[in-house]
Amino acid sequence: MNYIILNKDNCEFFVDGYMSCVEDLNNSGVELATRQDIIEGISKQPNNYHVFVGIDSGEVVATASLIMEKKLRYKQKCCHIEDVAVRPDKRHMGYGKQIVQCCINTAKQYNCYKVKLNCHPRLVAFYANQGISEMQMHMFSSINTANKLAN
Repeated sequence: MNYIILNKDNCEFFVDGYMSCVEDLNNSGVELATRQDIIEGISKQPNNYHVFVGIDSGEVVATASLIMEKKLRYKQKCCHIEDVAVRPDKRHMGYGKQIVQCCINTAKQYNCYKVKLNCHPRLVAFYANQGISEMQMHMFSSINTANKLAN
């Protein structure tokens, strides 16, 4: 599998594959971006945000985002891996592991001091096999957007 970073020059070609990978990650009650929204968003992404797509035989098979956060207290950045997804018909073929490793390698290239991600409890073993350890508790508040969609 080869990796590319989505950008304004290649996004139109790969956006449909990206969308098919992340479809299972979508939350109900949250307004989905259109194809055009994604293309416009990629062209405006800041330098600290990379959306990787994994390509095999000319098809997008996996994706993950890497967000580099500058902490005030450190000279090095912290990285967040987000939206790791593999196309449903390409799962269990090692693509998820490869795209996560791509993110970790990129974080190392940028001299980041740590990589973080949040995942569903059923995926803890998968990420543990990538060298990512459970640490502390992740908490969040889901903001109800269903009412906004209804109006």
